[in-house]
Amino acid sequence: MMQNTFFYIIVHGLLMFFSASIYGQKTFEMDPMRVTVIDTSLIECFYDYSIKAQSREDSVGKPVLVKYNTLLQANANVSKFWDWHAFKLDSLRSIPEEQLSPADKRLLHNRLTSGSVYFLKNVMYLYVPVIFSNYPKNKFTVIDDLGFEYFLYEYPKTTLNWCLEEDTMTICGYLCNKAKTTFAGREWIAWYAPEIAISGGPWKLYGLPGLILKAVDGTDEHCFEAIGIRNAFHPIYLTKDYRRRIINKEKFLNQKIPFDKNPTDYLNSIPSELDYVIFNKSVLFINGHHSSILINVMYSPLELEQ
Repeated sequence: MMQNTFFYIIVHGLLMFFSASIYGQKTFEMDPMRVTVIDTSLIECFYDYSIKAQSREDSVGKPVLVKYNTLLQANANVSKFWDWHAFKLDSLRSIPEEQLSPADKRLLHNRLTSGSVYFLKNVMYLYVPVIFSNYPKNKFTVIDDLGFEYFLYEYPKTTLNWCLEEDTMTICGYLCNKAKTTFAGREWIAWYAPEIAISGGPWKLYGLPGLILKAVDGTDEHCFEAIGIRNAFHPIYLTKDYRRRIINKEKFLNQKIPFDKNPTDYLNSIPSELDYVIFNKSVLFINGHHSSILINVMYSPLELEQ
């Protein structure tokens, strides 16, 4: 175990070194055919995202704790919330061959993906959801999947009515204040750092006078908690992909919710030629591709209302 931990430290250190050297070059530009660069981050905040769900097979309803590593790239205007491992893999792909050979890239790729738990993983081996705040201006842009294809939708930002409270908590060395709101059918308790003058946070939470470093929903099922913050000047970008379908939010969620609740019933109900198989009672493959859904875990959506 110690040897594996040491190796991962070396791998992540090398990746961050190469990534920093690339992004630090004033002449470096991301491929405009592959991505749209929206802005540049000022900070990067790493969150543990945990879900206390229920097992589908446990009649007692014993909670199943699922954890993910997520990343918020942000400045005062725009933010991008996505999977931390996906960020590392994108950084790896951006390293020029003169700095890292294809063989070494493959080795690092295999080490980075081996045993990693991704925020979500779709048919194209892209990692979703990806959530952009204030892109386009005054809107959210979300990339998400249905397990066998993926979509992009936009919707207007609305004001979250926060109630500021007196309690405080220290997170990552920052003194945070407490606030509460109701959003998408859930009550949220948040802890924000006034010292970090960015009115953003994990997932779709925002609108406080400081960066949200922790957010827990009222049922204690969902929790985002910052585990590290760093200054960073990396591009905030949207990946271009012709396979991604444009859809409106309501239509997407009308399909997403029943799929996540019971994927096999959903797949059986739609007129299609999709072949699916469940491996080891937990992993769903659709047309031979690993789906994002966790078969053995009960549906526990972040959004209860549209």
